[in-house]
Amino acid sequence: MENASKALIMAASVLLGIMIISVGVALFNSFGGFSRDITSEIERRQIEEFNTQFLKYYGETTEYNEEKNRYEKQKIKVTTHDIVTLANLAKKNNTENQIETQNGKNQNSSYIQIELIKKYKN
Repeated sequence: MENASKALIMAASVLLGIMIISVGVALFNSFGGFSRDITSEIERRQIEEFNTQFLKYYGETTEYNEEKNRYEKQKIKVTTHDIVTLANLAKKNNTENQIETQNGKNQNSSYIQIELIKKYKN
């Protein structure tokens, strides 16, 4: 009888050990997923901040017209100074990341190029 009780205690301790290890593995996987989500969110925000430097000069803005008593979309007005600033920012980024073009074609999809579309005579 004494041996049977010791065998049951040993079996219970082995099962308890396996349960503790299983809980540890489950927690590790859970925290790993959380860490992966946080890392991808940080990367997304960094990309968004970088793109904002360039995209704030692109598209349209909505402004209130007091004469017509309504909101109207207007093209974003860009000055020559803004264009030079963007070109220098693009050149600085390309130089820092050692990205170059070859015969006018981009070697890398990370290459930043400023394209100007002139619609107005000024």
